[in-house]
Formats: sequence, structure tokens, C-alpha cells
Amino acid sequence: MGWIVGFIAGLGILGHMEQTPGFIEEFTESRLHARWEWRTPVQGPQARLEAGALVLETPAKEGGFNHWTNAADAPMLTTKTPLGDWDFEGRLRVKSVDPAGEYHAGLIVGFTPKQVAAWGPFQSRRFAGSDKPELWLERTGEARLARVPMPEGMLRLKIEKRGDTYQFWVKETPESPWRSAGRIISLMPPQFVGVIGKTFAEGLSSPLQLEVEQLALTPVETQQRLNQWTVPLKVDSSTPPVSAHIYGHFIEHLGRCIQGGIWAELLTNRKFAGNPQANGVIESWQPIGTAQFSSEHTQVYTGGQAQKIELSGGSAGIAQGGFSLRNDCDYEAKLVFWSDGMTRLSLRLNGAEALLHEFKAGWQTFQARLKPTNFKESGRFEIVVEGTGALIIGCASLMPGDHQSGFRRDVIETVKSCAPPNLRWPGGNFVSGYDWHEGIGDRDKRPPRWDRAWGAWDMNDVGTDEFIQFCRLIQTEPYICVNAGEGTPRMAAEWVEYCNGSADTPMGRLRAQNGHPEPYRVRYWGTGNEMYGDWQLGHLDPVKYGLKAVEFAKAMRAVDPEILLILVGVEEGGWGDWNRKALRIAGSHHDYLSVHFYQGADAKADPLETYHRVVTASSHVERMLTRTAEIIREVMPNQPLPIAFDEWNTWYANAVVQNGLEQEPPLCDGLFAAGVFHAMIRLGDRVTMANLAQLVNVLGALRVDPTQVLKTPTYLAFEMYAPYFVGHRQTVQLPGEAQGFLDIAAVWQPDKKQLAIGIINRSLSETHTVKFELQAWEPSQKVNLMRMQAERFDAVNTMKTPNAVKIVRESVDWRAEWQFPPHSVTVLLLSDSK
Repeated sequence: MGWIVGFIAGLGILGHMEQTPGFIEEFTESRLHARWEWRTPVQGPQARLEAGALVLETPAKEGGFNHWTNAADAPMLTTKTPLGDWDFEGRLRVKSVDPAGEYHAGLIVGFTPKQVAAWGPFQSRRFAGSDKPELWLERTGEARLARVPMPEGMLRLKIEKRGDTYQFWVKETPESPWRSAGRIISLMPPQFVGVIGKTFAEGLSSPLQLEVEQLALTPVETQQRLNQWTVPLKVDSSTPPVSAHIYGHFIEHLGRCIQGGIWAELLTNRKFAGNPQANGVIESWQPIGTAQFSSEHTQVYTGGQAQKIELSGGSAGIAQGGFSLRNDCDYEAKLVFWSDGMTRLSLRLNGAEALLHEFKAGWQTFQARLKPTNFKESGRFEIVVEGTGALIIGCASLMPGDHQSGFRRDVIETVKSCAPPNLRWPGGNFVSGYDWHEGIGDRDKRPPRWDRAWGAWDMNDVGTDEFIQFCRLIQTEPYICVNAGEGTPRMAAEWVEYCNGSADTPMGRLRAQNGHPEPYRVRYWGTGNEMYGDWQLGHLDPVKYGLKAVEFAKAMRAVDPEILLILVGVEEGGWGDWNRKALRIAGSHHDYLSVHFYQGADAKADPLETYHRVVTASSHVERMLTRTAEIIREVMPNQPLPIAFDEWNTWYANAVVQNGLEQEPPLCDGLFAAGVFHAMIRLGDRVTMANLAQLVNVLGALRVDPTQVLKTPTYLAFEMYAPYFVGHRQTVQLPGEAQGFLDIAAVWQPDKKQLAIGIINRSLSETHTVKFELQAWEPSQKVNLMRMQAERFDAVNTMKTPNAVKIVRESVDWRAEWQFPPHSVTVLLLSDSK
């Protein structure tokens, strides 16, 4: 414990943890004791002493006084907590509230000013499905952690802290024993306890009066915790399967995921789209020398614009720089141009130069290989021309010479290490404005397109054929999401035919003309992306979407009856009961229901809060997926669709469109990813496909710049799980006291006769010891161990410190008892002794 207390002191939190004596507060004085702090961020709520009780008043307000996610204006009366363990008891009742009012009041324990667990009376027909008040337990951002009937009269409630475990109790009468109602784990130390009066509403909230007769805080002697657990484990080949497809990935035309990520092109705006600057040079490029620079719209090669340079003798040109260069390869340069009166053309890259002296009529292509010699400065690509007349540049390109079909070799080799089973493309929000027809054929001739979803130019270099090629290079199965926003069933059906039709079909013939005579045989197709959201081009309500999805499914299956279709879905019953309504109409025409989830976090928040919020979020994911599967079964009891969890990840608040949604995920993201894998393993018969969003740079599992590929903790989790946790899930009986700290999942691979066991220790400071009792099965003497670890729980892999979080691999002797260090993920691979 000493290490974590020292770390907390370094963050300035220890001041909140000073030894506080216990007390019994009956509010009989004329003034509140100095121990109490009144927290009310906005005017309105009041606390007063009245006839031997505290009355907390929350007035009416538009939307209410809430304490949930971004809102934090609910009034609280708080006092600091002591070190160690304690009990916090209260006698209270709701004195006055409208019968239809929505509120949650009662005892709280606070871990930060914005992160509290609240235990007490709750009323909301919207969220509880009843007008009758209940006792609810919730934590900021996590509802319905426990709900029990509420006794009449004065309520007797208790919060009991033992280590990092918090138990919540209720007494029905003064004489009855305490009854446990719920339990939570917090990896953050508590800062305060108290009472809260929270209200919420779709319009004007109802006033609330909470009367508190007594509050008592009692320090309890802290008991030594051994953290030793016995886990029985029986190898069983008859259990439900775990699909390899839950370890899929996703790429989208967004930020530096494709352009600047997996695609090897170094130049930005290589087809000269967008606005000319004041000097006449089109955006992303800079002028060289003296000339007349302007945008050209008559003599163009692709799209509606080209870069024109007019000279009256001498030399001039344009340049682009600021990128890193590798010293172990040369670079392929390419220029498509039209000229009149030019005598010399030069392509330059950091000391390397290629010259052209022969000019032809019309559009001309100049290709060269450049080997840079100057690496002291950042990369700078120059196009310089001499003569009297004009040069019009239609497009340019610069790629490292070892690219594979336009994709980065280093990215390909890295991605192959985690054996992705499938890859989703092209979106995402991007797809709802995408016409696949424009993304085939000669890459240089494809027009650049303005992406209205993300507000950026897309050079249209990676289309269907390139995507399929990338899938083959990384040895994965393609999953294409069609445009059900502004697209049509015919457009989708033609896309299926282009991919899967024989060369004697209209679209198959077009594919063959583009150099690919054999069908691609794409099996997985999504009928749209997030069609419920108003951010989606062409978004619809669930009924209209369901009807449209039926049209798409019929048109697409008329081309290829063997394809598997994924219907747009949502978390649980949200978005106006979307899942039920869409499934009733279109469920029988599809093979999966899609669900998306992003765990929010703030990179600037207290590291302890971020760690706790992220690593425990996989439990919410498991509850959410379980409930979503239940809804599917309610609508389709005879043949329920499995879930395609085809977008999931963390999403930090500093990852915004302006920086391409890039973030630096710390160690906790690796624990979260492993926790999501465990959840999907346990739900293997209901969740059979999943895709992390996204593979590179954009919330990326990999982060890349022009010369480096960086594995984040999220990606390391894929390396540890994807190749090994496929087969039959095993039943793991983890003691209740260990749940929350430890998460253990196991999968038996019959073909390899190998048992894979994954162990997540979420604890910040404590090692846990687990004794595995293997039943009717004997492992071989040697065990392969992999462990994701770091010295600090908030460690981050960066380009300068790429191995702050790493996987340690070793071969060790089998033993029944294992120790698992704090904030770590461990995988044990056991082979059959026979």
C-alpha cells in the first residue's frame, strides 16, 4: 500500500485522506459543524437546520440539478473520509416531491468532485419503468448498479468501505438486521462522504426536499487482506465456441488512418483540390521562386482543378515538406503534368534530384526514384521547372520505394503479427456519402472528394480494389459497409456484383477490366452505419431504416445469396427502442445486429480517475452486450441474431476532428481491451464478430508517422489474445470477493490441445495470488507466459518511449499457484501433457 499512498501524495490527493475522527451528527445545533462542506456549483439549492434535522432543498430548474457525466451541479453536503476502512450510516427520507418528479437522493461516497456513488431513494418512470420510488445504487455514468424496494417511513442506509470494496446496506425497520443491496469496486481512494439531492427532467424539474435526521461516520480497524484465491477450471470441449472474428479491426477514410497511416503516400493534397492561397498556390503546397501561380479549371487531369505555374524565363515551382524520411530506402516520385515552353523539369528530395528534358504534347507522366542524402532536415519534395510558358500539374506522388501495392510495408508486417480475422471498411460516417464507383480504375484519374462527414478532402486513392489487396496482404477477410445513407439499393447491389460477380456480369466485367478477373468473394456486408444518429448523412428513424434495410438486403442478395448481412443496431433499448423496431422489420433479412460503443475519458483528468473509469468499463460493456442480446431474443426468440460489435474503443476528450481523432492510450486501455475480450469470450454464443475502431492513428491501436510504427497497449492486447483465445470458452468460477479486481477467462483450443488463460489484475497496488485447480486434465511441464506490464499504471507508449508498456514473454514451469502483479494482463498457454 505504501507505493500507492506515495503516488497519491505526489498528485496532491493525500490531503483529502488525512485521518478524520468518527462522529455522530444529529443536527441539533443551530449551525452546521465545521466538518461539513456545502457543495453547490450553481445558485438555488439550500441546506438548513430545522427541528433537529437537516433539510436539503433542490428547487425546480430546467433539466434539473444533476450529477451525471458532464453535468455536476447537484447539491451535496460532504465531509472528508478517514484513512482505512469505515462505515457511513444515515437516517433520512424524502420529505417533499411531486409524485411524478424525477430524483435520486441519499448517501454518497465521492472519489472526485465529479465521480460519486449514490445510494438512496430514486424515482423516474422513464428509467425505472414505474412511478413507485425505489432504492437505487448508481455511480456517475453507471446506472442501476442495484435496485431494491424502498421501505416506508424513515430510511436507514449504510455504506461500508472495506479496502477497495464498497457494500451498500438497508434496514427495513430499526429492529431488523442490515441487508446488503449491492456492491461496487473503486480503484480510486474516497475523498468524501455525505448526502446528495439530485433532480433531472426533460423539461422543468420538480422541487425536492430531503430530510436527514442523522449521519454517522465510524472508522473501522483495517484487516490484512491476503488476496489469495482458488479458481477451479475444467477443460470442456462441449462449451459454446469463441469465434476468431471477435478480434477484427476497422479502417475509415478519416484523419491519418488510411492517408498518412496504412497508405504509403507522403504528399498531402496530391491532386490539388481545395482553395488556392493568396499567392495562387493550392493548399498544402508552397511556392518556389518567382512565377504566376494560379488554380487551373479548364486544362485539368482529375477532378475540377489543377495547379498552374506561368514563367517568363528562369525557374520556379512548388514544394511540400515537414515529413520524416527513412535512410534505408529510396523513394518513388511521380508527376502528371501538361506543359508549354518548358525546357527542364526537376524533382528533388533532400539532396536527390531527377531531371527531365524531353517534353511532349498533352498530359505527360514523369516517374523517378530518389535516394535522399540529407537527413538533418525534415523531408522536402520540390517540383521545379525552367522555361518560358506554363506548367500545369494534375497530380503528384511520393512513396517509399519498398511499399507493397501502395501500402506501407512496415504497417503490413506489424498488423500481421496479431492475425486480424476481418477488416471493416470504408466507414463509419464516411460511407454514408461515398460512391464506390468513383473509387475504382486509374488512381491518378479518380477525382478527389470532399468528405462531408468529417470535413476533409479525400484523395480517393484507396478504393475497393486497394482495400481487397490490403486484406490479402495482411491475410484477413474483408467486411464492407455499404452506403445506406445517401446511397441506393441498386448502388449496393452493384457493389456486391463488382466484388463477387463473375467476369461475365456487368460489374464483374468492370472489375476484370481493372485487372482483377477473379471474384473477390466478400462475405460480410453491413447495410449502413449508425443510421440512428443525426450526424449521419441520410439518417432515419428505426422504422424507416428497417424498411430501407429490407430493400438493400433483397437487392444485394439477389446478386449473391451467400453473403452475410449486418443490420444497424444500438446499445440495449436506446434511440427510441431502435433495436426492437428495426429487428421486427428487417431482422429476418439479416445475419447480425451491429452495436457500437466508445468509453469516454479525459486525458487531462486525474490519472487515477482515468485509470479507474477505463479499466472498469469492460464490465459495463458486458452488461450492455448481455442486455442487447436479451432484446434480440425477445424480438426473435426462434432464431436470434448474433451481435457484431463492429465499433468499440476508448475515446479521450482530446481526440477531436481537428487533430484527426488521435490519442495516446495509456496502459489502462490495454486492460480495457483485454476486459472486452473476456466479456466477448463469456458471451461467445451471442457476440460472434467485433471490430476495434480504428486500426491506425484514429483512436488507433497502432500509431504511425512516416518512419515509425508504434504499438499501443490496445494493440498489445490483440497480440496476446487474437491468436490464442479461439475455440471453446471454459467456465471460470472466480470468488465473489475477487470480482472487480480480477477478471479471468479461459479458452480451450481442441486442434492445438492448448488451454489459454487470461488474467487481468486491475488493482493499482496489490498483487493477487491465484491457485488454479485443473480438473481431469494434466498440462505439460512447460507453460508459455505473456504479460503486459509497465512500471507505472499511467504509462504511455510514445515515439520516444515505444516500450514503456510492453509484453514480457517467457517459458516457465507449470505450477498450480501464480502471482499476478498490479495493473497487468497475463496470458498462460498450457499444452496437453499427452
